[in-house]
Amino acid sequence: MTRLLRSPAAWALALIIAAGAAVSGPDLSAYAGAAPVSVGVGLLISATVTGIAAALVRRSRLWDRHGAAVALALAWGALAAPALIILCADQTDDLMARLGWDAIADSVSGAWPEEIAKDLGVALISIAWWPRMRRPGDGLIIGLFCGLGFELIETLVYGAAGALAHPSSDLAGALDSWRLRELGPGAGLHAICTAVAGWGLTTAMATGRRRHGVLGVVAGFALHFAWNADWPQSWAQPALGVVYTVSLVALAACWRSALRSCPPRSRAGGPDGPPHPGGGVPLGENAGGEGAQPPAGAR
Repeated sequence: MTRLLRSPAAWALALIIAAGAAVSGPDLSAYAGAAPVSVGVGLLISATVTGIAAALVRRSRLWDRHGAAVALALAWGALAAPALIILCADQTDDLMARLGWDAIADSVSGAWPEEIAKDLGVALISIAWWPRMRRPGDGLIIGLFCGLGFELIETLVYGAAGALAHPSSDLAGALDSWRLRELGPGAGLHAICTAVAGWGLTTAMATGRRRHGVLGVVAGFALHFAWNADWPQSWAQPALGVVYTVSLVALAACWRSALRSCPPRSRAGGPDGPPHPGGGVPLGENAGGEGAQPPAGAR
């Protein structure tokens, strides 16, 4: 705890999340006042989805006492990331208009600020918890829940808007939005993109191989970019199906890579092998003896 309190990254996390809550709070309160049933249902669904996701991930060897970091990741995705996006969304739209890039405006305006905002949270959490978070699986898990927090709050807002737009029932309008976004094609895409980026960021921090960080961040951005692309109507559905399939394959590949640097669990539920601050075998020791170096800003 003392190490965490001394970390500039931890203080940055706390301040940005608090500022995000101050920025997003009035809008969420307005939605709650205008469509209380929708917001109530959205919060219930969000809590259920988060609980199920946490229960499933906890069964994996990648979960290593991540509770507090996961809570911060959810808070970052739900509060800090939307506030950061608000700050630069209009500028991104204006830039696309000035450049005349109308064909890719939706892709850039969605993928660029959203992925950068989410990835920043993963980086700050990883630095604040260093050296405990020093394996690819750590960044993958944090990215997964950071993206999940963002996706749930975004769907909650869409659900409230759908409730207000429905001609006869707030509940029906809200449930339609949740069904389309969380049960239809593209469900979990925000979580997937940030998990892939998180895998790359933590791998780069642990090994010094910056290409992994670049690969993860670029892959997450590219998947989001392709999903938002203005595909021709005649083959939009097949194209989106391919994008979603590729995103699932990318997540599976990162998960498998992370498992290779994660020791098996002992019968007591913890990882086997020599102890270290992260609760398992450091990535550097699994990679031919290359030791992990602390990232800039870590204490």
